[in-house]
Amino acid sequence: APANRDILLALFHADGSYETHQLEHEYAGVKHTHISGIHAGQKYGYLIQLNDELHYISDPYARALEGPLHYAPPFDSHKSFDLPKCVVADTHFDWQNVAKPRIARDEMVLFETHVKGLTQLNPDVEKALRGKYLGLVSQPMLDFYRQQNINTLQLLPIAACMHEPHLLESGKVNYWGYNPYVFMAPDPRYASKDAVNELKTTIRELHRNGIQVILDVVYNHTAEGGTNGPVFNLKALDPNYYLHHGDHYANYTGCGNTVDLSNQAALNLVMDTLRCWVTEYQIDGFRFDLAATLG
Repeated sequence: APANRDILLALFHADGSYETHQLEHEYAGVKHTHISGIHAGQKYGYLIQLNDELHYISDPYARALEGPLHYAPPFDSHKSFDLPKCVVADTHFDWQNVAKPRIARDEMVLFETHVKGLTQLNPDVEKALRGKYLGLVSQPMLDFYRQQNINTLQLLPIAACMHEPHLLESGKVNYWGYNPYVFMAPDPRYASKDAVNELKTTIRELHRNGIQVILDVVYNHTAEGGTNGPVFNLKALDPNYYLHHGDHYANYTGCGNTVDLSNQAALNLVMDTLRCWVTEYQIDGFRFDLAATLG
């Protein structure tokens, strides 16, 4: 965090109170500390000073969030504390020795779909599962894939997505998911309770039924928008995560900013995210949104 020397780690309690810890060590610009006794389910985040106000930011490496993302615009430091906190994820999961299908490309029958859109209005799917990760592996959907000879699902973005300010101002949300808040945490919108375990269960059961899973991933921009956009994480840690034109963020994406993969920290974040999806979730492949801007 070269752009913010006074960053604090905050551990949040159930009542919303928190305790702070200094990041007393630093290596290659990365500040860190070690705290014993932290368990899965611990809520956390980081605190910075922004325009003389205490401001909450999320961990770009967060593996889970406590709930769906939303805020009442305009966004400010006070409202930053209302955002869902990062959560230490439980990395244990029983994959039950289910193997990946490993289907040859020329044998793929690929079905691109949206997690919510596929089942939300399907009366054959159990009501509690409609629009959810687990709805993808409900029996009516497994029957549908089999009937259509579908052996590969390509899911539109499922990383935690923040709604753009202009949508929130008009009472709308970003349905499609192409506005990432953090790259490694599955969007809680599509879970009944535990997005991490429900998504892993979904992928395991798709694999069990001979179906691969490809993710549509967005690394060309983030939900922080342009110069006047909200500060969620990367802007506060190091503005050089983004490309610049003079004093402004380069906007090759039409979304206010462009992630700069010539910056080593940004490249590390993207590569670590891809490894996370493959190793932690057994994802079979990726489709890169606006891939040309990544080069």
